[in-house]
Parts: sequence; C-alpha cells; structure tokens
Amino acid sequence: MTQLISKNASSLELPKAPKRWVNYLLLIIITNCAMWGAALFYLNNAKPSYTSKLSLSLPGTISYTNINLPERGTASSQAVSPYENTIQDPRENYKIIIESPVVHKAAAAKVNMTLEKFGKPRFKIIDKTTVMNLEFKGDEPQQAQAKSWAFYQAFQERLTLLRRKESAQKEGKIQTSLRDSQRKLEVAQKRFFDYRNKSGLVTDKQLEDLATNLEILRKERDGAAVKQQQSGARLRELSSNFKISTPEATQSFILQSDQVFRQHLKDYSEATSNLVLLQSKFLTRHPLIIDAQGKQDLAKSALLSRSQSLLGYPIGQQLLNKLSGDGAQQTFVEGIVTAGVDQQESKATIQELDGQIAQLQTRVETLAKHKSTLEALKREMQIAEAVYSSSLASLDVNKSNFYGSYPEVQLLTDPSLPDEPNSPQKNLVLLGTGLASILSMTAILTMYSRSSKLKLVPATISAKEQ
Repeated sequence: MTQLISKNASSLELPKAPKRWVNYLLLIIITNCAMWGAALFYLNNAKPSYTSKLSLSLPGTISYTNINLPERGTASSQAVSPYENTIQDPRENYKIIIESPVVHKAAAAKVNMTLEKFGKPRFKIIDKTTVMNLEFKGDEPQQAQAKSWAFYQAFQERLTLLRRKESAQKEGKIQTSLRDSQRKLEVAQKRFFDYRNKSGLVTDKQLEDLATNLEILRKERDGAAVKQQQSGARLRELSSNFKISTPEATQSFILQSDQVFRQHLKDYSEATSNLVLLQSKFLTRHPLIIDAQGKQDLAKSALLSRSQSLLGYPIGQQLLNKLSGDGAQQTFVEGIVTAGVDQQESKATIQELDGQIAQLQTRVETLAKHKSTLEALKREMQIAEAVYSSSLASLDVNKSNFYGSYPEVQLLTDPSLPDEPNSPQKNLVLLGTGLASILSMTAILTMYSRSSKLKLVPATISAKEQ
C-alpha cells in the first residue's frame, strides 16, 4: 500500500523546466551590445556640428517728417510704430524674406557654398518682443559664424534692394504728379500775369488809391455845390435889395468882367459927375456944360458900343444908370458881380468835377471787375502752388523716409563663435543609450517571466488529470 502511494506521488511530480533563461540572457547581451555599439560608432564617426546664433531687432518707433509750405513752410516730425497696424507684423514679412531662396543663394555665394550645403537657418520670433533669433549650423565654429555673417549681409542687401524698389516706385508716381502740378502751376501763373498786365491792375493798393481819390473828388464836388448855392443865394439877395432883375444882374456881371467896359464906365461916370457939378453953377448953354455934355455922350456911345459887342445888344439907360450910380450902387453892383463870378466858377468846378468823378467811377468799376477776376485767378495760382509745393515736399520726404514698408533692422547680438559642437552631444547620447538599455532589459525580463508562468500552468493541469 505504501509503495503504491509512493508510486502515485512520484507520478504527480512536475516536470523540470528547460533552461530558457539562457536564451533571454543571450538576447539581453545581444541587444545591449547592438545599442551600445551603435552609440559608440555614432560618437566616433559622426561629424561634429556647430551652431552660430544671432539676434535681430526691429526698432519700436519710426520717425516720419511732414512738411507743409502754404507760407514757405512748416515742418513737423512724428514717431510712428511699425506695430501699430494690427493687420500685419513686419517680423512676419521679414520671416518670408529670410526663408526666400534668393537670400539663401546670395548668402551661399558669399561663402562659396552650394545651396544644399549652406542649408536653411532656424528662425524664431520671440513673442511680445521685437527680437528675431536665427541659428546656422556648420562643420566648424568659424564656418557656422561665417554663414551667419554671410546670411545677415545677404538679408540686409535684399532689404536695401526692396527699399530702393519701393522708393523708386513712389518717387516715379510723385515725379509724375510733380510734373503735372508744375504744368498746372505754369498755366495758372501765365493766366494770372497776362490778365493782370492786360487789366492794368498791378496791386490792390492801386484800387484803394483810386477809391480814395474818388471820395476826395466827391467831397470837392459837394463843397463846390455848397459854394454855388451860397453864391446864388447872395446874388438873389443883392438883386432884391438893389432892385435889379436876374437878367440885369447877369448883364452887369458880363459887362463888369470886361476891362474895356469898366474903363468906359469910369469915363462915363466922371463925365456925368462933372456935368452935374457944372449944371449947378452955369446955365445950360454954357460952353463948359456943352463940353461936359459932349464928353458924357462920347463915353456913353463907347459904353453902348462895347455892350453891343459883349452882349449882342446895347444896354438900356436904366441899367446904365445903375452901373454908373453912386458909391452904394457901385458896391451893390460889385457884390452882384462877385456873387455871379463865384456862382459861375462853382458851376464850372462842379462840371469839371462831375466829369472827373464819372471817369474815375468808370475806372474804379472796371478795376473792381478786374480785381474780382484777378482774385479768382490768384486763388487758382495759389492752389496750384500749394499742390506743387506739397508734391515737392512729398518727394523730399520720400527720399528721407528710405525705410518705408521695410523698417530698419538692428543687429542685436553679433553672430556667435560656438565653443562646443551642438551635435553629437556625447552626454545625451550616452544617457539615451543607457535608458534604452535599461528599458530593453526590463522588457526582456518581463517577457521571460510571463513565458515561465505560461509553461507552468499546462504542466499542473496535466498532473491533475492523471
């Protein structure tokens, strides 16, 4: 019984597992040798690569100059930020230029490299700053730095070319506008000066002087009219006091104005006075009276003849008596004559002034019309001058504002000369290989453990079945 039980127990023993761990050990060794061999081969045979870095910066503000020349001019300067436009960022524009094959070819040509060997820079824009970072790789430190300098020069040359093209386009448009403005200005000036020479109105003061002279003539005319009225009133008053009619007063004025008539009147008055004196002493037939009577008749005949010559008819005895009366009468007559002379002079002055005023008024009205036209032509000329000056100022501003749409780029940091290669990085390669080795061993051991458990389960099941 005991032997039977022992035999059965021996039949239930698990079969011995084969030595599979040797295979997994070999796998671990092979894997690690491969990884470390590859890492060591890479470290020993990989060419070192050096990286040169440089930083570019765009200025925060750009200065613009505005010129205004209405009165030969005003100039103002304004600082404008290239980042004020929210639609575009100049750094993104520069990124496109940096990535342009034209710049790459120009930079490669400076260091005598092919485009493939020169490579492309790593470009990065730092947020919320004006800084742009670039990196260039090279087989040697000097080569990496040379590539950085070459690229920076090619980049600046490309920007200069683009600025010149933009400036030339703007200048071409401004030059066209300037020529058109100059032509319009010349036409406006010619029209203005031709019309001014034709009209005779050289300055505004000329019209002012004519208006002043016209006012003076009008005042003189008013004065002459007042004097004429005063002379007429005096003449009427004297005529009324002396009981002489206006026609008689007019005749007296004409006769008394003649020197020959006045001499004959004097002779007649003396002869009449002498005759009256002799008549008071002698009889009518006295020789002295007869002689005095003859002289009176002779003087009267001369007066009548002279009045006939002056008036066209001889004066009557009544007027002759008034003209040759006593001293009071003579005073009245002289007053009438003086008043008549003043009235005639005032009338002649008024007529002359009326003629001058009419001519001057016509001249002033004509010049006023010319002035209105001249002012319109002058405004056109001033507008043409302003447009021409603005175009000329814009041309100067365009020349001074060379940077335009491409702001000036400042080299914030010079291309660096790397001290150590950035690849291969020995420490990083060894660390990576070590981690990979650990991970691979862990994975293999995990596989071995799972494989052993799977083999053990079927063996136990078969033992139970027996």
